[in-house]
Amino acid sequence: MSRPVEGSPDCDEDLRVETYRLGAVLGLLAGAPLMAYGVWWTFHNAALTMPEGLGPFIAVLAGLNDLLLIPLGFAVAWLVARVVPSRVRPPVLGALFASAAVGLYAVPIVTRYGTRATNPTIVGRPGWPGLLIALGIIWLIAGALVMRRARGSAVRR
Repeated sequence: MSRPVEGSPDCDEDLRVETYRLGAVLGLLAGAPLMAYGVWWTFHNAALTMPEGLGPFIAVLAGLNDLLLIPLGFAVAWLVARVVPSRVRPPVLGALFASAAVGLYAVPIVTRYGTRATNPTIVGRPGWPGLLIALGIIWLIAGALVMRRARGSAVRR
C-alpha cells in the first residue's frame, strides 16, 4: 500500500490520528503515576481518609455521572444544536459547559454540605453570591462573543 500524498485529506487524517495517539500516551505517562500516588496516599493515610468508605462513594458518583449528568449534557447540546444558529453556537456551548463545571463545583459550598462548627472553612460562608457572580461573568463573556460573531457575519454579507 502506498503512502498518502502530502497535503491530501488521507495524509491529514493520518497526522490527526498520530497526534491523538501521542496525546493519549503522554496523558497516560503523566496521569498514571499521579493516580498511583493518590491511591497509595489514600491507603497509607487510612486513618485520615477512611478508604473503606470510598468504594460506595465513587460508585454513587459514577452512577450519577453516567445515568444523569452525561445524558442531560447530551440532551442540552442536542437542543442547543437545534435552536442556536451555528455561527454563535460555540460560545453558547462553551458557556453552558463552564456553567455546569462551576455549578457542580459550587454544590457543596452552596448547600453547605459538611459544615462543622469546629472547622470554619469556606463551606460555612454563603455560596450563592459567588456562584451568581461567576455565572454572570461566564455569560457576560459568552454574550460578548456571540455579539462579536453575529456582527462579524453581518459585515461579511
